[in-house]
Amino acid sequence: MAELTMVNLGCGGRPFHGWWNVDGVKGPGVDYVQHLDGSGWYLSQKTADGPDTVDRFAAIHVIEHMRYPLEFMYRAWWYAKDGARFDLVVPHGSNDEAWGDPTHVRPYYEVSFDYFARPMHWMNPQSGYQGDWDVV
Repeated sequence: MAELTMVNLGCGGRPFHGWWNVDGVKGPGVDYVQHLDGSGWYLSQKTADGPDTVDRFAAIHVIEHMRYPLEFMYRAWWYAKDGARFDLVVPHGSNDEAWGDPTHVRPYYEVSFDYFARPMHWMNPQSGYQGDWDVV
């Protein structure tokens, strides 16, 4: 059985053992430095060299800091194998923690993630978003 390709996006000071840890700033445990907020990010060929190469993603307290979450989610979807898992953790929008951090760009609620799946994103075709995650 082939080894799983697991990528921790925006790992910061929380790198995961056995995962490829990506962050915008070099630090202990960071395997690859890459700015993730926008459509231009890519993974090293050492990790993933194209579509359908990643089995699992994690982004723990990352997406609420992003100005371009649709680009971020689409890019991950592009790299994801069919059936890949993406674990996202954010503070709930009704929690003080959602806006207590001045670097948070927007709050997230349960229904916020539905937009990353079809048919929900058809409501705004101008966004150009084409990802199709199964939201659980």
